[in-house]
Amino acid sequence: MAKAPRKTAEFIDTAGNEIDTVNPNVVTLDKPIKRAGQTIDKVTLIEPNAGTLRGVSLAAVAQSEVDALIKVLPA
Repeated sequence: MAKAPRKTAEFIDTAGNEIDTVNPNVVTLDKPIKRAGQTIDKVTLIEPNAGTLRGVSLAAVAQSEVDALIKVLPA
């Protein structure tokens, strides 16, 4: 019988952050962002397809340009 997945993080990365084994695409921010009365403490990353990345340069993503990040990160 298979074990149910744990709800807590099991691993810690090199920066000391807990890695969520239930969904490894969810990143917990070290410093939550407060915006418009809400707190953003986790970001979900997606694997974009070729159409999603059309017009986005790798340099723009590496330099954290907002327009490039909006296309890569989910809404």
